[in-house]
Amino acid sequence: MGSFMEFQMNKANECKYCNNFWLYYPKKRPYQLAANLSEQTTLYQCKDCSAYWEESLRTARIISEKEARQNFGNYFQRRS
Repeated sequence: MGSFMEFQMNKANECKYCNNFWLYYPKKRPYQLAANLSEQTTLYQCKDCSAYWEESLRTARIISEKEARQNFGNYFQRRS
């Protein structure tokens, strides 16, 4: 795992919002940025620590910005 990804995960692990939003779902759901219908995944970003989260049908995990750009390229193209 790269040092940037480790940094993001540590940052998110220290973030009260990231640590708790799946427990309080859907009340504390982070900001939804995009959906990938073919992969059935959704991209979220924590408003406090800026960590990217990818939610699938069964899991949610922190992903790097590079992974977010690969999996949700249309969202990032629109922002440019």
